[in-house]
Amino acid sequence: MDTELDARLYVAGNAITAVEQMNASEKNHFITMCNEQRRQLQSLIAWEFRYVSFNVVQYLSSFIFIDSVTLISSPISFSYLQSNRK
Repeated sequence: MDTELDARLYVAGNAITAVEQMNASEKNHFITMCNEQRRQLQSLIAWEFRYVSFNVVQYLSSFIFIDSVTLISSPISFSYLQSNRK
């Protein structure tokens, strides 16, 4: 993307200010789109992980005869998991 934007500047000549503004605008739009797609993907993966986790817990709980399963609403920290592992 940067190469294409630099090529525009090389050809711009007298219209260099307009091209710089257009390049900055397109670059900001591209970054905004990338960030939005990244956020959507992270959200999708998080929900899929919760869904899989819930189903695994449901499946495993059927072997140990637990009536209901509740997922923890707050995040579990890595240090908490390590301290309970010992």
